Amino acid sequence: MNPTRRHLAVVLFACLTAGRTTSAQDSVSKQYTIPNHGRLTLSVPAGMVDASRPITGQAGVELHVGPKAGKDFDLQVTAVWLDADKVARGRVSLREAMKQSAAGPLAQSVETEAKILELGGSPSPGYFYSLTDKAPPPGEFKYLTQGALVTGEIMATFTLLQQRPDEGQKTAILRMLGAAKYSNAAFASEEGVQFRSRDGVLEITHPSSRLSMTIPDPDHGFRKTSSGGDGPRYFRFEDTSTATIVSGWFEPAPGFSNIQKFWKDETAEAKRNGLPAAVNVEFMDAGAWKIVAYDLPLPLGVASHLRAHWVEAGTWIDIHLSNSGMPAAQGRTALRARLSGFKVAPKEPASALSSR
Repeated sequence: MNPTRRHLAVVLFACLTAGRTTSAQDSVSKQYTIPNHGRLTLSVPAGMVDASRPITGQAGVELHVGPKAGKDFDLQVTAVWLDADKVARGRVSLREAMKQSAAGPLAQSVETEAKILELGGSPSPGYFYSLTDKAPPPGEFKYLTQGALVTGEIMATFTLLQQRPDEGQKTAILRMLGAAKYSNAAFASEEGVQFRSRDGVLEITHPSSRLSMTIPDPDHGFRKTSSGGDGPRYFRFEDTSTATIVSGWFEPAPGFSNIQKFWKDETAEAKRNGLPAAVNVEFMDAGAWKIVAYDLPLPLGVASHLRAHWVEAGTWIDIHLSNSGMPAAQGRTALRARLSGFKVAPKEPASALSSR
């Protein structure tokens, strides 16, 4: 049967916006990262292999599970993070959405009705249907099972294709999907800085700090990139759609005295390293932020930069914002607009963070 996995996902998300058993010992727990939104955990049955990749431009992951050898079956899963409103609507409309998604495959199936069955194994809602192709082309799969589930802040759609009606195989896979678990607890990067994305913002902190900072990220454009060798308090995120980089440090407050001394030290370090001199240097305040703005010449234009500093509760937050590809004045205005959305507040207790 020609899979209609993408049709299934389109229908579901449109609705939102409008015989062999496998024991725990026969499976391997696998975690799949939802970029900036936590992890999805599945217990993959023994004898199966898995692969995953993030979805470009979206907070989600695509999974592929198959046999270790041969082409007996093919399972594809698309798991996408949703905001609270869409999750709530998904829990209510999921069964009806499944009925709509079955209309296309049903037209070429032996069955005259697609029975929508409940996906067991989890308190989160999940449904599926199974159909048999009337006349699959050579090399195509004959048996189709499609479904969807909601777990936490994740909606996952799946398509299972089989060469033969192996109920034990299908049962093991459905059990794996029904037991899917999602966690959005704050998680530490390899450098020690903690970050997570929720409710349209990217939240960043460090275990030693009493402060937490949030950055507006409604389109989930920011992606964590290499932190290089700048130490355990450093972080770096990049939004390639706007050529904007946000990096910085959570440091002890005594490390910062005033913006003029900071800039004097920075320019001296740049000169020692043979870096080009900054131009159009401007000092300014924005609320509690102490800022120095400057430009760096590029072979084909200019890069705009802001260094912003917030000192409170024993913590010095040092932010470096930069962009390129636009006139200097426009670039600086865009960076100031970005910074205006940054919020710094006392950190929530660890128990509150981990419970979300």
